[in-house]
Amino acid sequence: MTRFPLIAACLCGFALPQTALSETFSQSASFAGDLCATDVDGSGDYDDCATIAGNTGQRGVYNFVLGGLNPDVQGDVTIRLTSPNADLYADPGANNPDERFRLLIEGVNFGRLFDGSEADEAQVNAGLAASVQQNITRATGSAAALDLSFDVPRAAIAPFLQDGELVVQLDFREDANINRFDDPTVTISYEVPDSLPAPDLAALSAEVARLSAVLERQTQVIENLTRAIEALQTR
Repeated sequence: MTRFPLIAACLCGFALPQTALSETFSQSASFAGDLCATDVDGSGDYDDCATIAGNTGQRGVYNFVLGGLNPDVQGDVTIRLTSPNADLYADPGANNPDERFRLLIEGVNFGRLFDGSEADEAQVNAGLAASVQQNITRATGSAAALDLSFDVPRAAIAPFLQDGELVVQLDFREDANINRFDDPTVTISYEVPDSLPAPDLAALSAEVARLSAVLERQTQVIENLTRAIEALQTR
């Protein structure tokens, strides 16, 4: 007896929609313009960033405050610091150790960067040390693009996100020669639970049952027609 498998396949192929388990959350904080140009020392030396007024009450220090953060972090957190033109290098592919700054996240010292050694930052975060070296290698001149990116383990940073805010600090007080740092931007990104509403499983189950009943009735009608045709053919 013919069962019309295409009809059965329609029922078997019906499945509940799948939703993603997580989504990427991202937030940024920026300074517009040349940060070093906020230098308050009129001597004309080359340590402009070391003497910026800053925004902390401490000369040479600038805080990027990232607010509105989702505290429900699901994995490692990526920190990214970018500038289209930062005076941190020497010749193309080389480093000037006099041009350096210290990076702190919520007061945790991640090392003095671009000072000629990646040993201190490597002790805290190997990915950061590697990114510093990559930036030096691909520099096209004494001032070039900066794109630092590294991951911080969830266990280390999750407690700092619980108040919805993260402070990333650039400390230039030990610098001797940075005189340009254009449009610096700090970005944080990480996975959080999917914000899409959960599917209405009860309604979907009811729809599956309704379709199943419709297909069953159609199958019975087709089977009855098949038997009638077969009976006529045997006369």
